[in-house]
Amino acid sequence: MTCEIVYWPGFTGRAEPAILLLEDVGAPYTIDNDVQGRIASLADRLPVFACPLLIDGDLVLSQTSVITQYLAQRHGIDVAAEDQTAAAQFGYNLADIWRETYEGRKDGVEHYLTERFPRWLDVMEHSFQDGKRWYFTDDAPSWLDYLALNIVTLATYCWGEPAVAQMQGRARLWEWSDAMQARPRIKAYFDNSASLPVAYPEVQAPA
Repeated sequence: MTCEIVYWPGFTGRAEPAILLLEDVGAPYTIDNDVQGRIASLADRLPVFACPLLIDGDLVLSQTSVITQYLAQRHGIDVAAEDQTAAAQFGYNLADIWRETYEGRKDGVEHYLTERFPRWLDVMEHSFQDGKRWYFTDDAPSWLDYLALNIVTLATYCWGEPAVAQMQGRARLWEWSDAMQARPRIKAYFDNSASLPVAYPEVQAPA
C-alpha cells in the first residue's frame, strides 16, 4: 500500500524525515500539497491540527517524530526495546533543535548560531552510543537517524557554511552524516534535481 504525505508545496521541511526513510527503504509514497483542504476534511473527526500528515490506509498520523517512528516500525527499523526511552528523549531533543534552527533563521536571531546551536550539536554528538554506527542501532538507520539528518540539511540550508563548520567539528556527528548521505537511495534522492529543498528561499543562507 502506498503511503500519502500531506505537506506544503515547494519544500520538504518537517516532512523530510519521512520522505528520506521511505526513499531509503524503497517504499512507495505520494505527496499531497492541499494542506488546508486535507486538514479541514479530517480535523472534525481526528486529532490533527497541522502538517505533516501521514495517511496509510485508514490510519492518519500527525507530528514528525510520530510519523517517522511509525514508518520505522512498519519497515522493521525501529530501535531495540532497551533503547526506547533514550531514543524518545533524543527524538524530543531533535524536535526542539529543528524548531530553534528554523525559527532562529526566520526571526533573524543571529546569536543562535554562536550560543544555542553549538550546545545542541553537543547533545547530538553525545547521543551516539559506543560501538554503534547509527543512533541507537548498529546495523541500519532507525527513525532517529532520519530525524537527525533533517537537522543537518536544515541547518545547512538556513545557516550555510558557519553551521556546516560547526557540524564538521563534531567528529562522530559528521562521520555519521557522511555515512547517511552516502546511502545509495538517499544519495540518489539528494542528487535528483527534481527533489525539493528542505526549506523555502526566504530562510536560505546567503550564498
